[in-house]
Amino acid sequence: MPRQCSIYIVICIAFVISGCSSVTVHNGYYIVGSRYHEELNIRHRGQGSYIPNLEFTIKYNGHTIKADCNLEESNNNCEKLIVGESYSFIREHPYTRYIVLERDGNKSWASLDITQETID
Repeated sequence: MPRQCSIYIVICIAFVISGCSSVTVHNGYYIVGSRYHEELNIRHRGQGSYIPNLEFTIKYNGHTIKADCNLEESNNNCEKLIVGESYSFIREHPYTRYIVLERDGNKSWASLDITQETID
């Protein structure tokens, strides 16, 4: 076998081995996506308004979670959450509908309402 082919094979094997050995592990609630949407809020006698929301897609412990946050809540900092980051949300019970993030002494710095949860 020519020397040039041997070097090429060794380089290919090195790329395959290095590519397979890198596994990314995310601890906590890992935000994989977000989208803006408006939700109709029916008020008194059928008159309504639209409430701006962010919907987050989150991976956690083998589950995919969809969770909303109301952007009109002045004390909720959910718009500051970053896709691609992991967070230490607190969920008091596995069936609780809300997850909250404590930061800077604020026990509910960001609060999300779980709308859907599936097992991966």
